[in-house]
Amino acid sequence: MANHRSAGRARSHAEFTSKLGLAVEEIDESQAWLKYLEQSAAVPSDATDNHAGLYAEATELTAILTAALSTARRREAADRELKRRTRRS
Repeated sequence: MANHRSAGRARSHAEFTSKLGLAVEEIDESQAWLKYLEQSAAVPSDATDNHAGLYAEATELTAILTAALSTARRREAADRELKRRTRRS
């Protein structure tokens, strides 16, 4: 989630969109690794519930961040000037 935090500090909308895209990639990769661990039977039986909770949370975060990225891209496409504006510190 460090990439999501970093997106909030972006200097432009284009940078925000880019960093949000990285956050989506990272959470998707985390979800893939959790699935891999489950399928490879690397998760001990006493940790199954915890693992399922982590996977469910990764799924929710993937959906949230993907929706945010889609909205950011849509806004950028609708307002070409938005891409060039920078946030003043």
